[in-house]
Amino acid sequence: MLIDIHCHNDEYQQIIQVQQQHQMQSTISSTSNAEYEINRQAANAQQKLSYGVHPWQARQKTVDAALLARASVIGEIGLDTTWTEVPLDIQRPVFQKQLELAAVYHKPVVLHVKGCERELLEQIQKLPVVHKLVHWYSSKHYLQQYLAVPNTWFSVGPDVFDDAAVQNVAQQVPLERLFIESDGLEGISWAQDKPLDEIDYWQTMQHLYTEVARLRKLTIIELEQQIEQNWQQFFA
Repeated sequence: MLIDIHCHNDEYQQIIQVQQQHQMQSTISSTSNAEYEINRQAANAQQKLSYGVHPWQARQKTVDAALLARASVIGEIGLDTTWTEVPLDIQRPVFQKQLELAAVYHKPVVLHVKGCERELLEQIQKLPVVHKLVHWYSSKHYLQQYLAVPNTWFSVGPDVFDDAAVQNVAQQVPLERLFIESDGLEGISWAQDKPLDEIDYWQTMQHLYTEVARLRKLTIIELEQQIEQNWQQFFA
């Protein structure tokens, strides 16, 4: 069984349908109450729902605390100075509020970080009990410091085939703290620099497992079994 630890639904709900067809487990991200409700109606028991205000949207969206309490996962949330023009002084309070509520509600979080690795690291060090997934980590720095934070997992994104920093994460993170993600069709399309459809999604997930298994010198079955155990621990 393949697990997609972090993805976004697409306009036609193809991701959700393919995951159900192949009996995949996944975490599907939402950034609003409306999107969450669409995902809730389409998802099955193997598809967990997350909600959070993304740092790119920190200017125009407010945190729905009641929805954070309902969601299985809080995220993705984080800090970014590379791929957005939203100032950090707007991002910070939105991120901190959601991180604090994750501790209050005892929810795992999915973290987005780009260009703010040190600052985000300092924040999550204050919450060692919270289960944290650093999604698609692609920095060449701070990996060992992040690994020192208790209850922190990492996911490998769809550019693991040619990004040395992502390959380093795939090779250096302890197996019991490793996941694989698509980030949705848009994430795969960005990594492969071409438009894709639901068939490409399923094939890419298979290729991701094959590549990470190769990097870790494991069989695909061994990798699947380990990630299944990681899934159980992350949501424990």
